[in-house]
Amino acid sequence: MLRQLALSIYPRLPAPLKDVACSLEGYRLQRERFGPVFERALVDLRWSQWRDEEQQRAHQLARLRQVLARAARHVPHYRERFAALGLRPDALAQLPDLETLRELPILRKAEVRELGARLHADDIPSARCVDFRTGGTTGASLPLRVTRETIARYFAVAWRMRERYGLQRGMPHATFNGRPLLPISQTRPPFWTRNWAARQTLFSQFHMRADALPRYVEALQRGRFDYVTGYPSALFVIARAILDQRARLPWRCRVVLTSSETLSARQRDTISRAFDAPVGDFYGMAEMVVAASECLEGRYHFDHEVGVVELEPLPGQPELARLYCTGLLNDAAPLIRYDTGDIVRRVTTPCACGRVGLSVERIDGRIEAYVRTPEGALLGRLSNNAFQYIDGVLESQIIQTALDHLRVKIVTTPQWRPENADALRRALRERVGDGMRVELEFVDAIPRTKSGKLRAVISELEPPG
Repeated sequence: MLRQLALSIYPRLPAPLKDVACSLEGYRLQRERFGPVFERALVDLRWSQWRDEEQQRAHQLARLRQVLARAARHVPHYRERFAALGLRPDALAQLPDLETLRELPILRKAEVRELGARLHADDIPSARCVDFRTGGTTGASLPLRVTRETIARYFAVAWRMRERYGLQRGMPHATFNGRPLLPISQTRPPFWTRNWAARQTLFSQFHMRADALPRYVEALQRGRFDYVTGYPSALFVIARAILDQRARLPWRCRVVLTSSETLSARQRDTISRAFDAPVGDFYGMAEMVVAASECLEGRYHFDHEVGVVELEPLPGQPELARLYCTGLLNDAAPLIRYDTGDIVRRVTTPCACGRVGLSVERIDGRIEAYVRTPEGALLGRLSNNAFQYIDGVLESQIIQTALDHLRVKIVTTPQWRPENADALRRALRERVGDGMRVELEFVDAIPRTKSGKLRAVISELEPPG
């Protein structure tokens, strides 16, 4: 009740008091995320990343046995499910190998939504837990429960990646993500607020209109940030503004860290040039069953401490795989063989960076973000590939409304030329075939999801498989 009251009052506060309120919330989050559990976990993670493959599998198997046995004893859904399969807790505690996990049923998102509290462990008091809902990027949100220890350990995994770029907590940084920081009707700066507890400046992505972008660039020039974080779509917009204005940032950015959306090659190049820094991408989920970080060679390496990952090849396209995960961190509501809905592109060769363990070439995002051709092919990253050589496009969104119809929303820049429309249609048809109708729709802005994310591709078809 108090939190809802605070959220209703916050938009009406003057800018200095918004900074105070944001910093108080930042202090609360600092205590929740970065306490003794976080510190101990980060120390362990610093050396566990150097385990060889045999050691990684042994660690996962030991932890998996604990997760399955606990679920069979204390989680109502799994207690009934495993009993029906004739699986006793003591047998699950002696699981012979990781491959045996594949004999258990898949858990779909719809089931998680329907089961609700039946996925909660009955031996963990609610006082130790945090209940929340996912942002619902591709549909209805999911109710989730995690322990506070799980949150701290998951943030330790993310910070292990940040340390590889020489980052330390307490460094000043700028963030561009989906937090609703300001009233959407606000037309005058500041379009940002400050979290002094973390030395963080949070920029609103919902106010990044053409007339406001110069104010954003000026704020970046007045500040000093060691690194920048955010959604790729928001960072791309501010990066384009920096380059278009030929603005110079009078501080050295160590790295730009992206997450929460699929990062395209075009976005990476633009962001890197604008901030004169490398771009590192982190893949994670609110469900906290999987995490993967990008190495300097561009591969995504799964963090074996977070979950057991299974790659299920797609029929007819074995280079693509659906991602199933069993979380190893969260005892409050374990998700076993959870279908993330995400698709990855597999690799068969070791990574040149020298790290071992499971890695993939890239993570293409949700199965719903694929375009399906009339011939049945699934095309990922279509927005990135088709727009790569088309000038004058700030943002775009491809919507597949039927098996033979694409509606393409486009936000243009002054560099757009009428002939670019024909070039874009040709580029799309080269990839989807002549049997696909392509309709272009020019708009002033593309709506975000409730969590502030830009969905580059939306399929209104029933998901395959």
